[in-house]
Amino acid sequence: MGDKIVAGMYLSGNSCRIVAVGGNKESHEVLDVKTNKISINKNPSSSDAVNFANSIQDYCDENGVDKIVYNKRISKGKMASSEESFIMEGVILASVSVEAERVHSKTLKATQDKFGDLKTEKPSTADLGRAYDFAFEGLD
Repeated sequence: MGDKIVAGMYLSGNSCRIVAVGGNKESHEVLDVKTNKISINKNPSSSDAVNFANSIQDYCDENGVDKIVYNKRISKGKMASSEESFIMEGVILASVSVEAERVHSKTLKATQDKFGDLKTEKPSTADLGRAYDFAFEGLD
């Protein structure tokens, strides 16, 4: 398969940090996109969910996104994900018109070990770095 644009999304709390990457694992670049964070209100209403869905779809349409890759959240225990992150995932799965894939953090670690030297475009901030890692997972 050829080059594509992948949006890596790191769902945390009530926000979604986004990095769009174009190309393939060997040769890619982070797209210069103004939006890198989309949030949903805490205790969201149905209209908040619709607004979030529209924002995600607009991001995909405006940037030519072919695929979304996001974090598989922890559902139990001390580090369990927030209610809002579960809602965000449901909204993404139910409403976007592009392929969406969940990736476990252990997969990121394995990819880092195998392809870490190819991740030359990784942002330095923690949340955007995680979003980039998810985008990298979706590249061919």
